[in-house]
Amino acid sequence: MIQKSDFFVLAICQSNRRDQNNETESQKILIGISAFDAGDNKGFDEHIFITADLYGSLQDVSYSKIICPVSIFFPHTVFWNSASGLLLSFEKKISSVFSVRLHWDTRFGIAVKVIFCGRSFNLSKYFALDIGTSLTKIFERSKKKYIVEPTIAAVDRDSSKLIAFGRDALSIIDQTPGKVKIVKPIRHGHIEDLSLAGEIITYLLKKAGHSKFGRSYVLASTYGDTTNVQRRAMVRSLKEAGVKEARFLESTIAAAIDLDLPIGEPVGNMVVIFGAGCTESAVLSLGATVTSASIGIGAGDIDNSLKNYFIRRHNINASTLLFSNIRENIIRDSQDAILHVITGHDIHSGEVVSMDVSAEELWSVIDEALLQIVDGIMQSITSVPPDLTNDLCQSGIYLVGGLAKLDGLGVLLGRKTDLPIHISKNPELRVVGGLRRSLDNFSNMTKA
Repeated sequence: MIQKSDFFVLAICQSNRRDQNNETESQKILIGISAFDAGDNKGFDEHIFITADLYGSLQDVSYSKIICPVSIFFPHTVFWNSASGLLLSFEKKISSVFSVRLHWDTRFGIAVKVIFCGRSFNLSKYFALDIGTSLTKIFERSKKKYIVEPTIAAVDRDSSKLIAFGRDALSIIDQTPGKVKIVKPIRHGHIEDLSLAGEIITYLLKKAGHSKFGRSYVLASTYGDTTNVQRRAMVRSLKEAGVKEARFLESTIAAAIDLDLPIGEPVGNMVVIFGAGCTESAVLSLGATVTSASIGIGAGDIDNSLKNYFIRRHNINASTLLFSNIRENIIRDSQDAILHVITGHDIHSGEVVSMDVSAEELWSVIDEALLQIVDGIMQSITSVPPDLTNDLCQSGIYLVGGLAKLDGLGVLLGRKTDLPIHISKNPELRVVGGLRRSLDNFSNMTKA
């Protein structure tokens, strides 16, 4: 006796939808749904319409359908259109409450879901990873949540094994200061200790939801001057952490994607990433980098300049974290004479001392480092082809990274370059935001 679940419906749909310019475009799609998936209380017609709307956000759907017998090799669901590509979903119902679904499409590859009592558990995870000198950002696609941690590791003094990372590392060092030491594994945007990097990535992925029973895919950011050797070293660290496959995207391109810049068009777009360890600038056009430059000065170097200035000028050795907090909150050209308190140890007596310092004195040190960064950006602009230089006069320069929030940086750069300057909201999350959006095209990203 043939059961309803033995049939499979193929629907060829013609639809009309609105594009970004509010113009109507026609589109053909193919949807296949097993009779079992349609259920007893919902007709094929309604189920096909819901599927079309769910996957394609389609309007004015009309279709013709073909009902054919199902074999054991028939997929559970088929969906295809020119925008999303091909999607196949196979499901094996093991019991009345437990089934396994194998999901494959041309964008992401294979994903495995376990369905138990109506709840879906995705065993395939896609992560966006941006490991910076100061902050590490990771995003897991199904949770739709960013995890941001300081790039600081607590390691055992004897074995050099990782104990904790990020905020957990800072709390541990207060509890057991004699047994652990703080290590910064990233210098000027590049990994220094590969063995430690593997442990850190394992720690981060586990915190973000990676399971050793699942399949994890990671899209990581890289600087323009990252070599293939460094990429392969990063891949080894990811593989050791249990990652199935890793792909890479340049940080400047990722930031431009999150800023919705028209980098795929034949026009020039300039992005500058002000990181903690270095400053990366690039001119992008036709989906690729035209020119790029890496300047080995970042926010951390400004903090160190302030620290060294007070040691040399005032004999005070203060914490780098103190100067980092001052840099993040200092205001340029304030009407009030704001004084900042510097507390540290006297380098001669070792006693704790404090002093008040004016914002003007602090800015004199900060600007000296900033001018080196601006000079490096100016040199990168001189190498831009003439036809793209005219585009930059119109579009300007987009600033991202934590240091982009420094008061007056945009004004200084605009005065030196004579170009429009744009500082986005949440500039420190633009790179990982672009990686997140690029997960939809994971298979097209760069391999090591």
